[in-house]
Amino acid sequence: MFFFNQSWGIQTNIFETNILNLAIYFHSFSYLSKRQQSIVLNLQQAEKRAKEAEQTFLNAQKKYNDASNQVDLIKNQAQNSIEENKTQSEIQSQTDLERLKQFCQSTIYYQQQKIQTQISQKIFISVNQKVQQKFQKKLNKKFHKSINTYSIELLKKLSPQGT
Repeated sequence: MFFFNQSWGIQTNIFETNILNLAIYFHSFSYLSKRQQSIVLNLQQAEKRAKEAEQTFLNAQKKYNDASNQVDLIKNQAQNSIEENKTQSEIQSQTDLERLKQFCQSTIYYQQQKIQTQISQKIFISVNQKVQQKFQKKLNKKFHKSINTYSIELLKKLSPQGT
């Protein structure tokens, strides 16, 4: 070892030099060992963080895929619903159109019946008036009866319902 009164220089005492070298070696080895442990620990922590980040990424990717599938499902359901509503609307329109046609036909039929009834009534009134005129001319009863019977038969034939 160095003493205060000695200067720097080459140590010729091997024993002292080896102890000094060994002390430096063990100190360096201890420092390097601690540094190696620190680096290994940092690497393990980095690997752990990398695995956590990868797992977080996989979870996020799974959530994204699930959300994407849900969006596709909703789109398909909406498209199916639109098509179904369109079909239902077309069917309803056809049904309404058929109902309207039937209503128009029945209205026309009833109007025709009403007009025929009015014509029948006018004919009956006209015939009745003619009969009354002939009665006023003092025709015999047999003739009156035949005219009335004939008029009634005519009305029955003209009447759409046979009344």
